[in-house]
Amino acid sequence: MCVLAKRNPPASALEFQPNEGSGGDGGVEAIWLLANGKKIGYQAKYFLTLGDNQWKQIDESVEKALEVHPELQNYIIALPRDLTPNRGAKTKGKSERQKWDDRVAKWKKLAATKSINIEFELWSKTTLKEMLLREENTSLVKHWFGGDVLNDKWFENQIDVATQTLDDRFNPDDHVEVSIEVLFDTIVRGPITSKRLRNAFSEIEKSAVPSIQLTSSKNMPDADVLLKVHNSWQKLVGLKSLFSQDFTKEWDIDLAATSLDHLIDCVWTVERQFSSINKEDIEDDDQSNIKIMLQNLNALSSSCQTLRAILLDPNFQAV
Repeated sequence: MCVLAKRNPPASALEFQPNEGSGGDGGVEAIWLLANGKKIGYQAKYFLTLGDNQWKQIDESVEKALEVHPELQNYIIALPRDLTPNRGAKTKGKSERQKWDDRVAKWKKLAATKSINIEFELWSKTTLKEMLLREENTSLVKHWFGGDVLNDKWFENQIDVATQTLDDRFNPDDHVEVSIEVLFDTIVRGPITSKRLRNAFSEIEKSAVPSIQLTSSKNMPDADVLLKVHNSWQKLVGLKSLFSQDFTKEWDIDLAATSLDHLIDCVWTVERQFSSINKEDIEDDDQSNIKIMLQNLNALSSSCQTLRAILLDPNFQAV
């Protein structure tokens, strides 16, 4: 914990002081001295369970820290486990999260009697893991646990080593795309897949069906059908933002495929209505307008089929 604390200096930090605790650590294993005269204290407890005895030991450390270091403005406690969450009113007993919240309130009340304004923070198992997996801390993982962290930097290094080993036998222009590469690119939402999706949605977006006016109202297609085409197009285009490279946002492929099929059906219905008009019964201007409309519908239909082929690609089942 002390190494991680030192590698994450707070704002206005002046000096880091780790403690050798064989003679008592004064409630802290390390402190950061700040420019304003305040301190940030750190305390680690290797507790794999949290019973009354463990909470008592934490209480004692907090009480001692407040006594020895009244300049504390933050006190960070590290535990090698995540707290159990609140379990609802019907569950007997308090969760570890509720007990932590109660303890913080108790510690703040104690600090207030000493005119100390302090905040308490928990570095749990997940927090510590996240800090260790940061690129700047991966050497600590190797030092303490003898393992590598498979992050972007690790893969970049492996590629560099492989490229240098191949030397002049490697030429990027000779690269041949294989199916497994496309599969992995789809799984990680890589540049190939993202570009295909982005281009397909952009083509549909550019292929919006324009309004049309004909001299003879009897040749006009059903207004409700035209409205359905527009609404279906608008809904599908609105789904474009869902297909980002952000893994916190799910790719709803089923919703996109359903919306796409509905748009394809609507476009086909309008195309059929226009194609069924007897051209001998319409004026030249109307013929020109209908021709333009059919070209636009055909472009939209083609764009839809391109996106449909992408969404039905077996690789997308892995996403």
